[in-house]
Amino acid sequence: MRKFIHFIVIIFTCCSVLQAQEMTPGFELLEQGEFQEAKSFFEVILKDYPENKTARLCYGRATGLSGNPVEAEKVFEELLDDYEGDLEIELNFAECLLWQKKFAEAKSYYNQLIQKEPENFAVNLGLANTLSNLKEYPTALSSVNKALRITPNQPNAKISKKYIQLAYAAQSSQYQNYDLAIELLKDNLEIFPEDKESLRTLAEVYINAGKLNKAEDVFVRLADTKEDYTRGLLGLALVAHNRNRDVEALSHAQKAKSSLGDVTNGKIYQQVTERYIQSLIWNGKYGEAEKEIEILEGRFGEETWVLSLRAMLFTYRSEFKKGIDQYQNLLAKDSTSFDGNLGEANAYKALDRWDLAAMKAKKTLNFYPNQKDASMFLRNIERDFAPTIEAKVNHTRDNGKNIANGKEVKVGLPLNLRLSLLAEGKLRNTDNEKLLEAANSQQFLAGLKLKLFPHVYLKTLGGLLQAETNLSRSEQILADLSLNAKPSSLQWLTLGYKRELQDFNASLIEENILQEHYYLNYTIATNYKLGSYHQVFYTEQSDGNNRKLYFTSLYYNFAKNPFAKAGLNYQYISFDLSRPETYFSPEKFHAVEFFVDSVKEELSARKNEWYYTATAATGLQFIDDAEKQWTYRLKFKLGYVVHEQFLIHAYAERSNIASANAFGFTFTDLGIGCKWFIAGKPIFNLEK
Repeated sequence: MRKFIHFIVIIFTCCSVLQAQEMTPGFELLEQGEFQEAKSFFEVILKDYPENKTARLCYGRATGLSGNPVEAEKVFEELLDDYEGDLEIELNFAECLLWQKKFAEAKSYYNQLIQKEPENFAVNLGLANTLSNLKEYPTALSSVNKALRITPNQPNAKISKKYIQLAYAAQSSQYQNYDLAIELLKDNLEIFPEDKESLRTLAEVYINAGKLNKAEDVFVRLADTKEDYTRGLLGLALVAHNRNRDVEALSHAQKAKSSLGDVTNGKIYQQVTERYIQSLIWNGKYGEAEKEIEILEGRFGEETWVLSLRAMLFTYRSEFKKGIDQYQNLLAKDSTSFDGNLGEANAYKALDRWDLAAMKAKKTLNFYPNQKDASMFLRNIERDFAPTIEAKVNHTRDNGKNIANGKEVKVGLPLNLRLSLLAEGKLRNTDNEKLLEAANSQQFLAGLKLKLFPHVYLKTLGGLLQAETNLSRSEQILADLSLNAKPSSLQWLTLGYKRELQDFNASLIEENILQEHYYLNYTIATNYKLGSYHQVFYTEQSDGNNRKLYFTSLYYNFAKNPFAKAGLNYQYISFDLSRPETYFSPEKFHAVEFFVDSVKEELSARKNEWYYTATAATGLQFIDDAEKQWTYRLKFKLGYVVHEQFLIHAYAERSNIASANAFGFTFTDLGIGCKWFIAGKPIFNLEK
């Protein structure tokens, strides 16, 4: 926020007409801001009239305003000794304290003057400007309003009020008191209709408040004016980006770039160039962004804004270590840089260095208290390591008359950045009215999740399952082990082993078939929106049968937030032994489907916002030598952030793919769940 201090207008009175005529050129120099020349002028006057009050006063002002406030203070102190209680001199002395940024002393001095002259316009205005510098905006606003009641519509006071309200609005927005900020800025616009600074700040507040439609309206008003056309386009580009319309953002940025004409330097050139390159990066046009940055590096070297763009490009290309190096170069030049500090925090998080990410986020907040993005970043990290409880109840059925009801609870307790304790329990009741079969099962597992290295985690769970049918009761040991790794910034790998009981329906529980799965999951993404996922399962069963499964998916990401992708899936299943009378076990099974996914992540949703996952797929399946069959798969999850620490959701799934259940029947699953981040913070210090 630009700071503005308006000096008190002093009406100089002269001792005689002759003296006034002699000093008129000096008064004009002061009014024109020619302070050094004014100082020299009055220095000459004082040689002839060393005791002239007006000349001494003007000499003091000229001295202070030309860059020597300490010397000016001595001049005013000498005047106060000679003219004790002279308000005109006292006001100049108070202003001199402001020149030296002695705001606390100035506040005390103005308060003394207020006691003596409570209805004096200049005293109230001077106090208002002093309080504004101390960021005591409510009392500053009260003082400037009093000054305006004393002298209505006084231009300097109106301008002071404008800048006090601009600063107060910025502070209110920073503390997320958006309604007050908007009210202050609207008042500014009543005093100064279409004031550009107030409009720009109002648009920024609307963006921070998530009121993007209103922000867009303001930027359109700015873009409709010749003098602010370019800045209006820059604002529209930012609004489009916040709406996840990056193609539109790039269009606005390109228009802003074209509007520059022959301008190749200065602040507006920097702002336009930054937004244009940012828009290229947002759209994944990394090659074009690289060329533009190289041109800037050739022209401007390692200026901070160029370093920031280079670091942003590295980060978006998932070259996080290079991004950190660049951010550190930026911070070496400007340790308070917001982009540098929060950008480095994001890069450390991507590298699985949560301690450093938290430290950099806190450092950002030290420089920018309550800043919205930094605060949210830190809250998300703290929530990721908070103790959690997840609960779910569900109901499933198929057209083979199998019905099941389940309850599930999961608990996670991170003890530090490397180790978390895990526990989960499940209850499941199944029955089949047609076959007069019923069963229930209970299982409990406990274990831990251990970080071995950055991006390498070991998860181990072990426990017991008890199952009971109309005819039997059994107990089984369960296990779930997995090694999760991220070989590179665009690859994810999981190796695992899982021991479980086939419990889809009562018939299978009665068979007491244990399954031991050995599996591998592998995902690879690219910077070109293409990605693929692969899964290999080998299952050994206690009934002597073995299963082989391979699944692969090739997809294209066509939106980032909400995330959306579309692609093709292929699945192959083969059993060594075919036992159709007991469970779905083809010698060969093939399925091909086209799918579309859309996801708004729960972590991206704020309080009182929705999040969701939606999947639709259709294709063909081929079971042994039977005719091909049409398949479909629908899944939808809708959640709501009741509180930053408490989320709820409901989901529904329906499918007729044979591999989805034991008999290949049409299958439906409905459920509701919740997630509670206990306390919302970890029980340990994130930075250790």
